[in-house]
Amino acid sequence: MKSPLLAGLALTLAVLLPGQDGVGAHASEGSVIAPSEIPFNDPHEFPQSAYPYIANARVVWLGEMHGTNEAPALLLGLVRLISRNDHPPVVALEIPHGNQTAIDDFLKSGDQAVLKTRTFFAYKLEGKDGRASQAMARLLEALRTEKIAGVVCIDPVPVPWNQRDQGMAARIAESAAHFPGSKIVVLTGNAHALVTEGAPWDPKYQGAALHLAKQIAPIATFDFRYESGTVWNRTQEGFGEHKVKVSSRPWAGSAPYYISFGDKPVHGYHGVIFSRNVSGSPPWP
Repeated sequence: MKSPLLAGLALTLAVLLPGQDGVGAHASEGSVIAPSEIPFNDPHEFPQSAYPYIANARVVWLGEMHGTNEAPALLLGLVRLISRNDHPPVVALEIPHGNQTAIDDFLKSGDQAVLKTRTFFAYKLEGKDGRASQAMARLLEALRTEKIAGVVCIDPVPVPWNQRDQGMAARIAESAAHFPGSKIVVLTGNAHALVTEGAPWDPKYQGAALHLAKQIAPIATFDFRYESGTVWNRTQEGFGEHKVKVSSRPWAGSAPYYISFGDKPVHGYHGVIFSRNVSGSPPWP
């Protein structure tokens, strides 16, 4: 029996999808890919030459630093790239799963009051961590108006921290099982996107992507990296806009963005999606 929390998603994708009889015609392209950097100028529009990087992936996962304008914009670019080449995907967001009905209602109605009063966007300031940003609201609005993907909320809170990753993986696996012809495009914090064991704070940490990789393959995970800028999230200094620590070596290319991918994960990810600069996205509304 289909989960009640996926009922709205099912109705959305039933309209979008031409059928659930398999992946798109381009899925066999680029089965072996050498690492390289493909530059592009618009975060919302990935070049067609990037599609072979993800053509065979069942799950495409972007690990972000919460609270930037660029990460949700780049995720929308990935969704557009996939929708041009394959079935409309399912977008899995690190939003509390109890918000699913409200998100479904917003995607149907476009009523912003639904987001403002019934979702994690309504958290008081002390409860915000960068996810409920203006950029995230713009992503949801774009997915609603363009009708190129369904949306599933995958954060299993409230659960203990050490159970969140398993809960996220289970939610994504459930969505993948219900929609076998659609790629799942995931946006979470970068630790959850690790596909190998270990993190700086715990050598035995297993992220949601690693849990999912034991159930579904192949998965393409990307780390979001940048050279400079600001991010609007919560640190030891409090919640607000903070200067970022550089997460990438200086890039010799001239474009503001690039995507790269390798056949084997490096530092926990298969590839990198790079933005020269990042800018903090304040909380919404």
